[in-house]
Amino acid sequence: DAFVSRTVQQEDKVDLMTVEDVCSWMRDTAKIKEQYVSKFAQEEFDGWNLKHSLNEEYLKNTIGMKAGPKHCLLDKAKELKQPGKNAHDAGCSSEPVVRPKAAKDTVPSRARKSKQTM
Repeated sequence: DAFVSRTVQQEDKVDLMTVEDVCSWMRDTAKIKEQYVSKFAQEEFDGWNLKHSLNEEYLKNTIGMKAGPKHCLLDKAKELKQPGKNAHDAGCSSEPVVRPKAAKDTVPSRARKSKQTM
């Protein structure tokens, strides 16, 4: 069936990425800092590794990656393996993420006024 065929083709493309392809994808699309990209190059990290070996422990212990870029890279690598995505679609946004305030962070206006008058 066509869906299965497209899924297999996309996953095969990830497997076929060279070390240079992976590093370019990390730099240009996933927006990973050069200090981390150079470590992936030193480790000869290719598409097969991106698909099968990339995990939080590896990123922390081998690459020395901090939490923010680590989670971004894991999310984007997961997206890269999804059907219909290509290396340029699955990048981390350089835009800041705006998260809504949690209910406990909001202060009723009356309480806010009394704090301001103190």
